[in-house]
Amino acid sequence: MKIESVANAVIEEAEKEANAIRQAAEKEASAAIKVERERLAKEKESRLKEYEKEISKMMDERVAAARLDAKKELQKAEDAVAQRVIESALDQLYSMRKSKTQYAKVLKKLYARARSELGSGKLEVLCAKPDTALMEEIAEKGDSVKADASVDGGIIVRDPGKNVLIDLTFTTLVKDKEADIKVYVYKKLFR
Repeated sequence: MKIESVANAVIEEAEKEANAIRQAAEKEASAAIKVERERLAKEKESRLKEYEKEISKMMDERVAAARLDAKKELQKAEDAVAQRVIESALDQLYSMRKSKTQYAKVLKKLYARARSELGSGKLEVLCAKPDTALMEEIAEKGDSVKADASVDGGIIVRDPGKNVLIDLTFTTLVKDKEADIKVYVYKKLFR
């Protein structure tokens, strides 16, 4: 399962929730703006004419502040949805372990990526303890495969001779793409 298809599935599911959140936030913002405008209009009528410009300025500032507050609340809701999409994508990556063939394909791709970046030579592959046997099948002869408690999905590959490390754990891969995922989610759901 590709990350893009996972993200699309999660996004479709999140669209309904996002629309409901957006509509509620817009309705709340509209009501707040309406209440504030009505209050300021009454205040304006009771003042003397010489204060008319000052009152108008105050009204504009308060309306802008109410709009800004509404935008902040909407942004918080959008951020929460995007974070849930990211967490869901990470959960789906971890759930790939249930399918040994699918997970093996992912580990092979990650290993091939590390191998192409690090070149030839003996490598040290760190993986989750349950993945050790599978990684021993995937890794080239001469590479050492070790269980590492800090790896809970994916792999970390290092070249001891060059003192170079490539972190291809699911957490790091998703974190590296987090900004791109958020942009994609915002475009898909909120714009």
